[in-house]
Amino acid sequence: MRQCFQRASAETSEVKEIKSAWSLKLCHFHEDIESNRALGRFGGELLPQQGTVLTHCNAGALATAGDYEQRSGSFAARAMGKRIAVIADETGRLPALVTAWELSQDEIP
Repeated sequence: MRQCFQRASAETSEVKEIKSAWSLKLCHFHEDIESNRALGRFGGELLPQQGTVLTHCNAGALATAGDYEQRSGSFAARAMGKRIAVIADETGRLPALVTAWELSQDEIP
C-alpha cells in the first residue's frame, strides 16, 4: 500500500487521483481480510470435533494481511470449540518457528 501511494504521488500531484488509488488499495486490503476469514471458517467447519491436523504453510496473521482474526482452518476450528492440535510441517526453520509461535499465541498444541 505504501508503494501504491508513492507511485500515485509520483505520477500525479492531483490529490483526488492519489486518494482514488489509495482507496482502491484499501478496498483490496479489506477484501483480502474478508476472504481469508471466510476460508478459515470453511476450513474450520471441515475439521472434526477433535483431532490433529498437519499444516505445511503458515496461514496466520503474519502470513496474511495481518488481521488477528484471519486464520487457517485450525485456528477457526479452535474458535468453534473444537479440540484441534497442529503439526507444523514447514520446510524451512524460520517458517516453522513462525507457525509454531502463532499457534502457541492461541494456545493451540
